[in-house]
Amino acid sequence: MLLTLLGNRRRILDAAKKAAAESDAKAARARQEGISIGRQEERQQIRQEMADWFQSAKEDLAAGRDPGPPPILNETGNSSNRAPY
Repeated sequence: MLLTLLGNRRRILDAAKKAAAESDAKAARARQEGISIGRQEERQQIRQEMADWFQSAKEDLAAGRDPGPPPILNETGNSSNRAPY
């Protein structure tokens, strides 16, 4: 009976360790998905900024004005006025 109780205790501890590891893995996947979604939203915003600039540049050129430079992007493709992750 003592061996049975010790075996049960070991199985319970093993199950708890496994559940903790799975929970950590799920949390890591959720963080990665959150970062991925944030980057996707930032890329969409950059594309929108470029599209807006292009539209205003076309209107400026049609009116005979200098459209000015496009929004400046740094080497990662992010606008320089945004804080990095």
